[in-house]
Amino acid sequence: MKTIQNYQDIIAIEKAGLPEFKNCAYEYIVENSNKFSDRIAFHYFSDGETFNKPLSWTYTQFLEELNRVANLFRGLGVHRKDAVSYLLPNVPAAVFTMMGGQVAGIVNPINHMLEAHHTKEIIDAVGSKILIVLSKETNPNLWNKTLDIINESKSLEVVITVNANDFASNINPVKREPYEINGVKILDWTTSLNEQSKELSFQLDIEPEDIAGYYHTGGTTGRPKVAQHSHLNQIFNAYMINVMIGGTEGHKSLFCGLPWFHVNGIVATGVNVFINAHTLVLGTAAGYKGNMLIPNFWKMIEHYQISFFSCVPTILQFLLTVPTEDANLDCLEYALCGAAPLSTQLFNDFESHSGVKLLEAYGFTEGTCAASVNPYDGERRIGSIGMRLPFHYMKVVILDDNENYLRDAKQGEIGIVVARGAHIIKGYKEEIHNKNIWVDDGIHKWYNTGDMGKVDEQGYFWLTGRKKELIIRGGHNIDPKSIEEPLARHPAIAAVAAVGRPDKRVGELPVAYVQLKSGKEATEQELIDYGKQNIKERAAQPKRIFIIDELPVTSVGKVFKPKLSDRQKMDISKIELEALGIFKTIALEAKLTKDKGRVVFIKVTSKDEKDYSNLIQKTLGGYTFPFEIIK
Repeated sequence: MKTIQNYQDIIAIEKAGLPEFKNCAYEYIVENSNKFSDRIAFHYFSDGETFNKPLSWTYTQFLEELNRVANLFRGLGVHRKDAVSYLLPNVPAAVFTMMGGQVAGIVNPINHMLEAHHTKEIIDAVGSKILIVLSKETNPNLWNKTLDIINESKSLEVVITVNANDFASNINPVKREPYEINGVKILDWTTSLNEQSKELSFQLDIEPEDIAGYYHTGGTTGRPKVAQHSHLNQIFNAYMINVMIGGTEGHKSLFCGLPWFHVNGIVATGVNVFINAHTLVLGTAAGYKGNMLIPNFWKMIEHYQISFFSCVPTILQFLLTVPTEDANLDCLEYALCGAAPLSTQLFNDFESHSGVKLLEAYGFTEGTCAASVNPYDGERRIGSIGMRLPFHYMKVVILDDNENYLRDAKQGEIGIVVARGAHIIKGYKEEIHNKNIWVDDGIHKWYNTGDMGKVDEQGYFWLTGRKKELIIRGGHNIDPKSIEEPLARHPAIAAVAAVGRPDKRVGELPVAYVQLKSGKEATEQELIDYGKQNIKERAAQPKRIFIIDELPVTSVGKVFKPKLSDRQKMDISKIELEALGIFKTIALEAKLTKDKGRVVFIKVTSKDEKDYSNLIQKTLGGYTFPFEIIK
């Protein structure tokens, strides 16, 4: 397996030039169905206990299913610039909708756990005519949410319901008749597809720069922020992921347990699979959270001869509890971890436990999916996000207070990470969201990731903070505004700021600091209960609310959140160290450093005067924030 080992290999690939890409992923699938007609494109199993009894589609069957989906949507009035939204967990219909829907028009995957009002706003923002959703029989709660969407949406014309039982066995599903709700036509997925031809019924009309997908990103309040992925964005990014880690050679099986409403699942273990004639294994509707999936994970890897899986740090924590002795993992070349910072301790513990090579990576929705990764055969620098993918240009820059370019950062100097290349979107759907997202250095326009970091002499990037202040809980991005705006409506609150609290299992948990109005009173529990009632996204509801006299502010009066984040890091450090019961004094201080960003400095005296530096490292090593022990 030929892979990139160092930065010089990346430069050599770029000097050789780009290959000629097809117009869209569908054209690769057509080619693969001709070359590898009987190769399995896609396995699906609905339960972790019966992982060895999947439904399977060869590349020929997969293409036929995509054609039926595209024909159905085109017949319902979806053309090149029309959108189709879906609210689906990881059932086959999500894959078929995603890959077939963008043959007819533009596909809009939506997190099915969002509240109805927020979902409706996204659907209307992209102008979706069609919504694909689980049926009432399959998920009553999601269906009730769908009824609210039907009654409120301005653009919706058709809802197609998916009965998950149709994918649970090989029993022929029943025919279900169409009906209407509030003028919106309700169709059944399986019945509708069975009426379609397995050959594409219209002329393929896709150009590489055409929009393939609308991806909601950012918070859950305000006007929906929708990133526009082109067909070229998808192909280019997926192809270069394979170049970076050697996936272009031979046939491989890839496992997907991440949701098919997120770019990691869709691109890294979807488009990536199908354009390279690999095999996708989709495990349970709930992905990694599916029944008995984690306990049987290593057996499943052996059964399907999985070469690669992608995950977030939380999944690695779960897998540490599962013995590997009963499975032969020689097939597993590596696991890729991204979406949230990975602690050194978790990295080492996972590799020691599983014997599987772990690659830490970095990406963002506006860059299609992956932007950098540690090299498979080269040096993997723990804590770094690796080197940029070929033709995925990245650098660190220094900006002024108005987000304008001043200069490139020096080697090792902290600044803002910016990126450009064919994987970067042209912009968000609404122009209002495109303000200040580009950095012009006088030669090129670069996308401002909002992440702070540095690059070392070998081309490895290191993130040191997030200027855009997202709270990342188990790989799920939470916009602080989705917490702050609802809480600010409480009659006793004068100001509020939400930050992440370090957590070993999920990386960060949302917490909030509030400043009360003069003469007003409120308790922490009262405010937490208020948050549960008014913050619609459950994952964003703060676990703690700290009432303080005054929020820290900058010289221009803006809330200075790094100070609040520092408090959380020091608080969790103090709790962990006090629990050891061996220290007489514990002194903590957080400072901004030139090379590591904000660091917690720890000074302790032990009761028995021994040096417990190694124990401190082990105790706090499961967290992702940097700390130093001083004597």
